[in-house]
Amino acid sequence: MREAVDTSSDNLNRVLGVYQPASSIEDEFPSSTDYRDLKYNGNQVSAETMMRDLLTVITDMIKGFNLQNIRETPDLCNRYAHLVIAVLVLKRSRLLRWLCQEHDVLYHKRKLEAEKLKRRLAKVAQYYNDISTLIEHAQRRFSQGINHRWVGRMEGTCETRLDLDENYMGVISRALGGVPLAPETATALHEKVQNMRQVWDSSRSVTTRLHAEIRILLHLSNPVHALDHTRQQPIGCSKRSCLCCTVWIWKYNKTFRTKWLTSGSHGKPYAAWALPGFSYDHVRVSGGRSDIDAAVLLGVGRRLSRTLAELFPNQRRLSDEHRSSESEEEGRGSERQLYHPRAIKGWKW
Repeated sequence: MREAVDTSSDNLNRVLGVYQPASSIEDEFPSSTDYRDLKYNGNQVSAETMMRDLLTVITDMIKGFNLQNIRETPDLCNRYAHLVIAVLVLKRSRLLRWLCQEHDVLYHKRKLEAEKLKRRLAKVAQYYNDISTLIEHAQRRFSQGINHRWVGRMEGTCETRLDLDENYMGVISRALGGVPLAPETATALHEKVQNMRQVWDSSRSVTTRLHAEIRILLHLSNPVHALDHTRQQPIGCSKRSCLCCTVWIWKYNKTFRTKWLTSGSHGKPYAAWALPGFSYDHVRVSGGRSDIDAAVLLGVGRRLSRTLAELFPNQRRLSDEHRSSESEEEGRGSERQLYHPRAIKGWKW
């Protein structure tokens, strides 16, 4: 959300140059009376001042969270509640609604940025409001409490911190099989992602984490138990599964004949996704690596190659002659399975 708020702050002056605010501050920021009383002690402020203050307040609050380990954030619950209050005021603002309804093709990029900001704000509010609603319903319907268990720390995973190379062009070259980048490829890359250097430098340090779906599956799964094979085992999540989780669960089910599933997948890969590795007792290993982890690596590698081929169709690549025919033949069947529409575009049951 920090990136979306920063973008809105940078564009605010240009937006205010063409935007006509409402005559009433309450119309501009509906249901914001309590917030304005707390923030401004009952004093009148302009819509422009309040919008700038909201963006600044949200940015400063985000900086106060320890994003590497959220639990170490001081006074976490109170801090998050204050963030939600500001987020809700901004989310309901007339200006943001106006930006999201823009139809002029000249301002299409601005509209997309506003829609992205609105989605990020909605997610922050959802984590607070929906959880509060869930707790209220649970307390009303399950007065004796809900049977539950906590998933503890898992040993043997591939969770780690990665420091990527400074030269992102070299990384792309390696993804192409070690072939130098053609001048037209470099030009096309800079045209598609004009701030590539800035984006790369801001995310060169990556801390990988095992996703919740995999933790829950490994904590509960017992392939020896008959129930794991006779009925579906749904995993409830607050959002759809990523590409790597989807492929991993698919391969796990195929390997152990289980029926674990999630509600669907958005098909996106995440750089911070960690392999489960040898974190479970029934792992099957070949070549020093988990068979299921190897399937994910193969799937992501193939998808990366195809994406690069679509982005840079004229870029020379390591030819098939330089790869062993045995590895190529071995990978064909797996590739067809991994890129089945149910695995990549989202599973639906």
